[in-house]
Amino acid sequence: MTLKELIDSEPANAKRTDDEVLTWACEDVDKLVPLDSRKLLRWGGAGGRLARLEDAAANTELPVEVRAVARAAVLVVSREDTTLELDDPNHEALVDALVLAGVLTAADKSELIAMATKRVPRYEAAGLNRPLLGDIKAARV
Repeated sequence: MTLKELIDSEPANAKRTDDEVLTWACEDVDKLVPLDSRKLLRWGGAGGRLARLEDAAANTELPVEVRAVARAAVLVVSREDTTLELDDPNHEALVDALVLAGVLTAADKSELIAMATKRVPRYEAAGLNRPLLGDIKAARV
């Protein structure tokens, strides 16, 4: 994303001064960051989550799709050097499927999201370096 694209993503910026747009670009917003294997294992161990995932993966009464997703989750949570990226639609779908199947609870998912949420400046969330006032002026031409 370019600085111009970031600025143009907010219609209200059209009526703001360059100083106001700079302030807006530097405001903190929520960003989902990857959860590493250490954090995932700690999360999985709490409340018996890893055991529930393992039970679901082995439960032949559950549909094969649910067992497969549960098995994948066991691997993600228990293996070293893995990450869960909740801003990746595939990873989010994995968690949603486990909640839908009753393997995980909505509170389990909420805790994962809370763990993965970091407050960062808007420009950083967009993958940009900190803009200066001159950068804002040039992007708005």
